[in-house]
Amino acid sequence: MADQRVAFICFDGAESMLVRRGIDEGWLPSLARLVDSGRWVALTPVASGFYNTSWASTVTGHDVFAHQAIFDRQLEPGSYRILDVGASSILRPPFWRYLSDAGVRSTIASIYSAPVLSAFNGTQVQGWGSIDPYFAKFAELSFDPPGIEQLLAQAVGKRDALYRIRPPRSTDDFRRYRDRMLHSIDQQTRGLGALVTETDWDFFIASYSEPHQAGHLLWHFSDPAHPAHDPDSPDDLKGALREIYRAVDSGIGRLMERFPPNCQVFVLTPHGMAPNYIRDPSERLLERGGWLVRRSGVSNGGVRKQVVRTAWSLGRRVTPVRLRLAAQGRLGHDGVRAEMPLAHVDWQRTRAFSLPSDMTAYIRINLRGREPEGLVAPGREYAQLCDELAETFAALTHAESGLPAVERVVRYDELFGHPADGSMPDLCVIWSDAEPLSRIRLPGHGPIQSPADDPRTGQHRHLGFLIGPGADIESDAEQSTANLLDVAPTALALLGVEKPPSLPGRPIEPFVPS
Repeated sequence: MADQRVAFICFDGAESMLVRRGIDEGWLPSLARLVDSGRWVALTPVASGFYNTSWASTVTGHDVFAHQAIFDRQLEPGSYRILDVGASSILRPPFWRYLSDAGVRSTIASIYSAPVLSAFNGTQVQGWGSIDPYFAKFAELSFDPPGIEQLLAQAVGKRDALYRIRPPRSTDDFRRYRDRMLHSIDQQTRGLGALVTETDWDFFIASYSEPHQAGHLLWHFSDPAHPAHDPDSPDDLKGALREIYRAVDSGIGRLMERFPPNCQVFVLTPHGMAPNYIRDPSERLLERGGWLVRRSGVSNGGVRKQVVRTAWSLGRRVTPVRLRLAAQGRLGHDGVRAEMPLAHVDWQRTRAFSLPSDMTAYIRINLRGREPEGLVAPGREYAQLCDELAETFAALTHAESGLPAVERVVRYDELFGHPADGSMPDLCVIWSDAEPLSRIRLPGHGPIQSPADDPRTGQHRHLGFLIGPGADIESDAEQSTANLLDVAPTALALLGVEKPPSLPGRPIEPFVPS
């Protein structure tokens, strides 16, 4: 085991270009000190292109086909029900499982998509200061050992609940939201500081969730090119996202003062932020092309079902939308709400349908023998339909510019030689984010309008970063590049734990010299 300690502070959703600007202009001094004494490494996304799985892939060290955490709402195999899933359903453990098994003691706090592990050597805090839907939909808070709850209560008092935030609308709403985020960052810093000094650890990893959520809701204020940007917006709101970044940077600086001298401190984000140009039109496209057929004469089912239908049509826009939370609280995870997302589909005439997703489109074939009312025969018919859909999506263009609307299409059967299993989609459509995906054109058809019900003006871009100093790292600010799957092997190597052969990544050389 290594004779030094390692700490990862996660700056969730931090946009690389904005962080670089803050470092260069001097308003992110804590990160500037880390870069000056170490190395900035850009983190490229997983090879699969399932961009909304960045956290799960980073935490587990595996791409989506191994951990299968495609989304926090997934198809129940053998049914047409869409269920909420928790972190415990993820098929690969977080990499600190291997640290624990090797005798390394860790403290884990507020990490997106990370389950609470049993027989764990260390401290675990989940749901506290978090926006993680994998966890928050099933439990309010979890502390292991239980005494940690009292430690955090003494350090912070009552912690703000980030998960149940209503999207702001008015100028006053946005100001209150900004102030709430700044207060939350201070709470997180005080709580994490207590965990740093009062728990026993060799590896420490914790996260600030506030820039993730604020990036979704405040992006348009700071981006003059965004369609929702108002040049007459108050100056304090135009600088709100920058102020939140500064607060996180200050919190990182305060934590660095508490870390022991022999601790290597890293700052990590698996993904950044950019304008929200992607609003998935896949179901409308499937219907326009005749692959999906709606049921006729279906009653709304009364007010109760209509509330659920509306909530699900909005989807997981902000984590979560108020209407969706209200429906969830009344109906539970497995009742009417599970039936509603696909209740409009006529399965006797539907050959393909959309699954819940974000940033990408997930397409599932209504396959005979796999789906309850499967229509498409396995073998040749299935392959031909996958060909047809892949070619159709690849040919989509933006209606106005004529530029490609799709970056690429990933086919499960081409990777594994058989149709998707479990809850996985048969095709993953990776949209191009070069311009707003407002209207697309399907050859032979008129323009297809994308949904316009997403209150988020910012959405994740696909590049993260890892900043790391340390006594054994030469001073060098030159940027390097690694992959998200290299983060787990890097942490293991820094602590002298051998990488399991199943992990595909490798230690990042600027941080772990060969």
